[in-house]
Amino acid sequence: MLDILTDLDSAWLERIPDKDEVASSNLARPTMTLLFFGYFAAFCTAVSFLPQAIKTIKTREVRGLSVLTYLFLFLGSISWLVYGSLQSDMPLIVTNSLTTIFSGIILFFILRERNNTYN
Repeated sequence: MLDILTDLDSAWLERIPDKDEVASSNLARPTMTLLFFGYFAAFCTAVSFLPQAIKTIKTREVRGLSVLTYLFLFLGSISWLVYGSLQSDMPLIVTNSLTTIFSGIILFFILRERNNTYN
């Protein structure tokens, strides 16, 4: 049984292209269409938090907003930002830079309001 698994593992590994194969193929070069969708997704994702951030700044009203939602969003966007930076992936960097800023602003106001309520 172990021999079968070893054979399967080695056969599977033989099909994985090495770094030089990927670099010389189209897999390594994003097309204009792929880049367009990456940047479009980055724009839509980041801008989706802008209206809430503007409303929160103007009204200072955060009563209906979930602190856990914005905490996890903030931590997740920071993590994606680090990942995108390590991968030199501009759509990820742009999206998550903006998302971190916008969700951070909202989270700041939520936490500040909670602190004022409990004091």
